[in-house]
Amino acid sequence: MSIIRTRHIYRLGKRIGRPKVYAINFAFFPILGFLNGIKPRRYKFVIKKTVRTLKQGSITKLYTKDEAYWIPSPVPKIEYKRIKRGYKDFYLNAKYQFEGFAEIKKTDVVVDCGSFVGGFATAVAPLCQKVYCIEPSPKNFKCLKKNIEGFSNIEVYNIGLFNETTKIDFNIAERPYDSSILEPDVGKAVEVISVDVLTIVSFMEKVELDHIDFLKIEAEGVEFEIVKGIPFEKVHTVVVDCNPERAGESPLIDISIELASKGYKVAALDYILYAAKSS
Repeated sequence: MSIIRTRHIYRLGKRIGRPKVYAINFAFFPILGFLNGIKPRRYKFVIKKTVRTLKQGSITKLYTKDEAYWIPSPVPKIEYKRIKRGYKDFYLNAKYQFEGFAEIKKTDVVVDCGSFVGGFATAVAPLCQKVYCIEPSPKNFKCLKKNIEGFSNIEVYNIGLFNETTKIDFNIAERPYDSSILEPDVGKAVEVISVDVLTIVSFMEKVELDHIDFLKIEAEGVEFEIVKGIPFEKVHTVVVDCNPERAGESPLIDISIELASKGYKVAALDYILYAAKSS
């Protein structure tokens, strides 16, 4: 198994220059090796844009001279920071794409599980063949549909992924990006609704996909259940947000072991896990 671990959170990792660059922290995984050729990622965010707002009912449009995104109201402060820095750049270059290891290609079919309002989807759509967005929260989905207007290669589905195909209770959180099948890790649920969830295999059958080139998963704590259902022979690259959103625990190690056991090379930067096949 090959795993590296770097951090851009201050308590781990060694800061070695500007912009923020963090050295490989071998102590975090004392019994695991590291993936040859992978280097710490550089963060080059510069806050330089003025953010304006436009409210429309229960959603708010945040926009700069370069980007515009609809987000459920009230808008969390972090969303203002992200759009100042570059919303697409945050989701693509600073989070889900790993240069030289997990990159989007022009011929790729991408599945975006946990699309939120479409930051990742709209970033990758110009770079790939097709994007399938999955977002179970109705409020987020409303914004997602508005944000992908004008993209001919994005399809959106108001469902969730899980380890079975059924209907399930879904918690709408105070912060829109915390809504989950589980209890929110911050704050509390303001509403409980019923949503349709599918396994990845069922979703692929639904949209008639025979393979996935790039699968991104951000599922607020149920990432491991989704990963267990991956038809590994049909999925080339998997990127998973493994933040500690399940009773304060991260699934990073469990998912790393699962994917490595299926023949993937695995790397981790912060709590983002990247897994790719050699061929």
